[in-house]
Amino acid sequence: TFPPMGIDYDSWDKRTANNYFNWYIDQIPQRTKYLCERVSVDLNIDISLLDFSPMSLNIIWDWYLKIAIIQKTDAQELEKFKKTQLYQLVGESSINYKKLSLNSLIIQRDIGMYLAKVFLEECKTLRWVYTHDSPSKKVKDIFNNKPQLTGFLYDGEEIMFEPIHMVGVQGAHLLDNTHKVSDLYDLYLEWSKL
Repeated sequence: TFPPMGIDYDSWDKRTANNYFNWYIDQIPQRTKYLCERVSVDLNIDISLLDFSPMSLNIIWDWYLKIAIIQKTDAQELEKFKKTQLYQLVGESSINYKKLSLNSLIIQRDIGMYLAKVFLEECKTLRWVYTHDSPSKKVKDIFNNKPQLTGFLYDGEEIMFEPIHMVGVQGAHLLDNTHKVSDLYDLYLEWSKL
């Protein structure tokens, strides 16, 4: 089980953030096992194909594209969004009239864990970390208190990868019909070069 959606991670103290990090890491084997079992049954394939190899990402994503549900964003959510800073800055072009269902978003969490395991299997220098900015700090890391993979290098600097967020970015392609079965694999290839 995961905490509910929409948690204010920024308000956490260091102890809460550390407890969540440890809990999250402990959940990975159970959540990825469940995902593999579900994909295997739904696609009627041998579970051994879901071996945490880069190519297995195509199987996982093909399954997700088949089961993800797109919904219309309701009027109340649109009105709430119109009060956000993003809407104030960008305007009408920032509005999404479609969204993924809550279950589709929850499944992205398991897929994020699977993707992270693929990276960790393929690159032994990567490791799990989290950043903790004080709740009183004005500008915080965008993924403050969230588990991330680190060990990727870009222009000589170590950068971090938040797998659930990155899976969500790929999932958003469903909303504008630009998705491909290779989206997750392509993401892996891009980051594996770093």
